[in-house]
Amino acid sequence: MRLFLLLLVLCIPAFAHAQNFPQLTGRIVDQANLINSSTETRLVGNLESLESRTTDQFVIVTVTSLQNYSIEDFARNLGNHWKIGQKNKDNGIILLIAPNEREVRIEVGDGLAQKISDSAAQKIIDNIILPKFKQNNMQDGIELATNEIIKILNGEVLPREETEPPSENNSIFGKIIFWLTIGVSAIIFIADPKVKVEKGEKKRFRGGGGKFKGKGASGKW
Repeated sequence: MRLFLLLLVLCIPAFAHAQNFPQLTGRIVDQANLINSSTETRLVGNLESLESRTTDQFVIVTVTSLQNYSIEDFARNLGNHWKIGQKNKDNGIILLIAPNEREVRIEVGDGLAQKISDSAAQKIIDNIILPKFKQNNMQDGIELATNEIIKILNGEVLPREETEPPSENNSIFGKIIFWLTIGVSAIIFIADPKVKVEKGEKKRFRGGGGKFKGKGASGKW
């Protein structure tokens, strides 16, 4: 009896500190309300297009609290709970923002580590995300970083060493690529019955069975 009580006492802190994960409601889970509806629509379209081309699953998450976990542990545990990425490919990626703790994390599945190494993820945080976040422009920081990650996953660009604005020619070229991608994705959606949804019914996003082991990078502003 004494042994049972001792074990119970030892287990109480673990249960009391159990992680409370937000629900996976879509490719963007904006618990902290950092992203407006128009930006979210653009980002979701880009994330859907990424998965249709590569099978890579990319989720953006903002949370109101890290619940006394390190952002590294929170992101890894959340990714494994949601199972972002495809099973046996582990090709998931999570952009996690915790504004109350002023921390950000890019969590990368093992299957994408060759495309986005820890150092590459750190450059995106240091050169794109943190400068915008320090200006209290979190929405632009999230969108710019997301689009940069997508370009890298598509093999279009390497991570920039600095945050100089793109030239006018590059900007026009990027817009052309973006709209071509949207057009192709729309054609695939119309032509392939597997991706159709019934009228009035929203297609629900789910993780594909991927795992995370703690690769990626973090930052604080």
